[in-house]
Amino acid sequence: MSWIGDEAAARREALVDKRLDDFRERTQPQLGKNLDPIKDTMKVPPDHTFGVLHKPDPYGVGDLLHGRAPKHFLRGEDRRRALVAALRTQLKTMNYERFKDLEDAFRFYDKSGSGKLSADDIRAACREMSVPLDDSLLEQLIDFCDVNGDGLIDYQEFANFLNWRDISVRSQSDYGKRTLDSEARLARQIDESISAHKTTNSMYSAAVGRYDPTRFRTYGCATIRSDLPAPAVRSVSDRRAYGNEGDAASCLNPSIFTSHGVFEHDLKAPRSAEEISGIFSAAGISLDDSLVRRAFDLAGADRLGIDEFRKVWARAAAEDAASNTEGCC
Repeated sequence: MSWIGDEAAARREALVDKRLDDFRERTQPQLGKNLDPIKDTMKVPPDHTFGVLHKPDPYGVGDLLHGRAPKHFLRGEDRRRALVAALRTQLKTMNYERFKDLEDAFRFYDKSGSGKLSADDIRAACREMSVPLDDSLLEQLIDFCDVNGDGLIDYQEFANFLNWRDISVRSQSDYGKRTLDSEARLARQIDESISAHKTTNSMYSAAVGRYDPTRFRTYGCATIRSDLPAPAVRSVSDRRAYGNEGDAASCLNPSIFTSHGVFEHDLKAPRSAEEISGIFSAAGISLDDSLVRRAFDLAGADRLGIDEFRKVWARAAAEDAASNTEGCC
């Protein structure tokens, strides 16, 4: 059974406030549009950035992660000048130690005898002198030396660049002008692995300007905890490697101590004078009891390890030999 009032209420439209409809349109997500409820109230363009813009620091997250030294913080032109200056000093030293004058050094660099040095000549000569160069640094070196802009270095440019007394015919301001405006060189259409093959090991710390691998930051926990002393009594649950146990190398090449069942803790264990004398007697070495006692007196201890006793014994024997020499004279 249905009432007449209920049927009329079901047929009529629901009244919705205009403010409620606008609120729902602003706050409900729509496909393909960013939800921004207050964009109508902001009188700024869509790409506006609020706040004060800070000038970015020249040092990035790579400097923080790799922990570079302050001398490696140079960037751009400053870094190029520093590398060229370091290379110039090193080449000056090598030429000063190896050759009588710059003419002999130039003939050593000029393998073809053309009177001018190319990039390949400098690379081969530097590799022969154990000063391998990175390709980018070599290009910067040629740009710095090449004043006339022909891509080659003649004797005058070579002498002005590597003269030990820095007495050059041209002004020093003429050098390095072309570095910023120089065009990039065309790469040869040949595989680099064929034309400039180098082993990986030769590239580690081999070129001027490369980072020293010993200065690299180490991450995580070391495999061998040499920073921690090995405990005298080790727990079963202790899985740390303190470096006092043998590894694969000791298994392949055992020492003479391991062959006789003598380990590191046996050598470092403190022993009395009688025990040390017995150990050396069993090895076929007779020690003077007075010198043994004197060694323990010098150490100021009642018990010494084999290694400690060896050092104190050498000191006591040296003093005894010096006293005998003074008595004879």
